[in-house]
Amino acid sequence: MHPCYFINPSSSSNTSKEKYTALFSKHSSRWQLYDENEQDTNTELKILRIYRTCGLSWAKSALEEVMSLTMHSPSLMAVQALECIQLFWFGIGQPHPGNLCLALAYRSCKILGYDRRPADENDSYTSIEAELGRRCFWACWISTCIVMQPEPYIESAWKEAAMLPLPCLVSGSFNQMMDKDWNSLPVRNSSGNLYPPTTPGLLIKIIGIWAKVQLHCKAYANRAHDGLNSLRQLSQLATSLFDEAAEMRTSANQVDQTTENQMMLFLHDSVYHQSQITLHSMIVPLFSGIPADEKIDPETRRRAAQTVIYHADQFKCLLDPYLYNQQDVSRISPLVGYGAFVVGIIFLSTELCCHTQPVSELPFNTSTKDSRLVTVQAILRLLDTIKAYWEALKYPAEVLRSALEATHSALSKPPRLIDSGNRKMPTTSFV
Repeated sequence: MHPCYFINPSSSSNTSKEKYTALFSKHSSRWQLYDENEQDTNTELKILRIYRTCGLSWAKSALEEVMSLTMHSPSLMAVQALECIQLFWFGIGQPHPGNLCLALAYRSCKILGYDRRPADENDSYTSIEAELGRRCFWACWISTCIVMQPEPYIESAWKEAAMLPLPCLVSGSFNQMMDKDWNSLPVRNSSGNLYPPTTPGLLIKIIGIWAKVQLHCKAYANRAHDGLNSLRQLSQLATSLFDEAAEMRTSANQVDQTTENQMMLFLHDSVYHQSQITLHSMIVPLFSGIPADEKIDPETRRRAAQTVIYHADQFKCLLDPYLYNQQDVSRISPLVGYGAFVVGIIFLSTELCCHTQPVSELPFNTSTKDSRLVTVQAILRLLDTIKAYWEALKYPAEVLRSALEATHSALSKPPRLIDSGNRKMPTTSFV
């Protein structure tokens, strides 16, 4: 699932050539995943594979056309095309044009007023056209939060989006918005009714958390942080937003079986668990590679390790249908692919810890440890597949492969303990 799914190409009969070109070129690197011997699967890839060789030339053509249009005659379709085409450039490992497209798309949204806050229900910015503009802004905002560039945009991400209505049903009314501290606020319409959040709205909320998690980790690594307060606040906020999605998650499983909705919820849940893993692993030297902070007591680190393992197991459960060929892996977001890599490293570190520590000293539950190496092997197969169309995942895949080989080698030898005060910790440095 990609942010450009927030854009509805069928909303206008005048969709421009450069937008279609961008949409086609965005998918070009997926076509190499299609196996011509497969029957009744990957139908989309089967139809589009004849265009595989055209992707790069189309992307260059689209870039030239849309840049000119954006400079001289900016429009919703031009911004949509920029948002689509940036995915192609990031996909083939050329972040420079990708960053330029994304930065221009985001700024264009601001200039065109797609982030304008409606005054009331009678405001013209409650129209369908205005909703499409807001969705375009939200798509660019999500991409910016994921790419984490430019950093000043990320630092002010919550403020930039505060009090802007989240995506609503085009035929419906506003439902929710976020305040500057990223708390959900209801939006009442003229009749006083409250509408439930939409799946795109839920996804925006959790992506906002992910952006701040990345900033927190950078500050922690540089020791420019306020202790555990920021970690706990972000973790609690993430949990509250995750819990908000419970009703929508149940409804999607029972009623709404559309691929788009299912993939949005899959990404939402994946990013939540990934955020918790990232936050809590920072204070566990085994997982982060950062020396222990003397201000953090061992019991707090032990609980953090438990939390990391719990969310890694939950992330793995989400991935299961893709790890064992039950779902089309080409639909997985690169952000989820990176999360799978992190989970793989966590599992390998855990296996080595189990091997070198007496069971009574383990700080986390090891009841599922026997299956972790099998899971890592499956994750590596998944990364080997999706790295074909997301160049940025090639390096994590190779790191995980080397770590898996090193773990197999270490597990074949007698346990080796190193003295670390009153504890004995394994010598792992994968993270």
